[in-house]
Amino acid sequence: MEYISKPALIPDIANNFNLEEMSWEFLNSCDNSNFIFATADHPNPHLLPIRPTSDRDSHMHGGSTSKSSPSCSDASIIPTRPPMEQVSYAIGPDPSQECLSETARSILQRRTQNRVAQRTYRLRREEERKELRRKLDEAEKESLELRETCNELIVVISELRKHITRLERDNLSLRVIKSHNHKESVDQHRGRVILPI
Repeated sequence: MEYISKPALIPDIANNFNLEEMSWEFLNSCDNSNFIFATADHPNPHLLPIRPTSDRDSHMHGGSTSKSSPSCSDASIIPTRPPMEQVSYAIGPDPSQECLSETARSILQRRTQNRVAQRTYRLRREEERKELRRKLDEAEKESLELRETCNELIVVISELRKHITRLERDNLSLRVIKSHNHKESVDQHRGRVILPI
């Protein structure tokens, strides 16, 4: 199988080249039975049209190729699009790579490597985001538990303060009683009895 590039096919109309709009009559006139047309203009270089599968020696209007058919160098030809049912497709490695220079192939290789690196970076960032989200959920759960514990401690501290207040009040009462008893004892010792009010 031989590969040709766009300029080698029709150099006079290379700038307006559109493979899918060329008629099989025009292609047959170029004796291209062994060609797969590889061009960067094709929307999918992995899916390249080849000759019709129904009748490889006829064009879409029927009949065989005549000498009056237009030549490849005739830039006045207005190609017509063949019916899609007459087109078979070759699926496989990109034949257009055969037409690329080393520089172009190197550029494509770098672009492929960049796409792989970008995809790897995005996947790694996505995993990191998921891990951070998991840690954040755990931290929020722990924070909620700590908040509930703090609320319980606040209630306990409030009860303890009330109890301490009662104890202080009772202690003060005991001091007053003790002081009163001590004074009464002293007065009795002096021979005076003071009745409590």
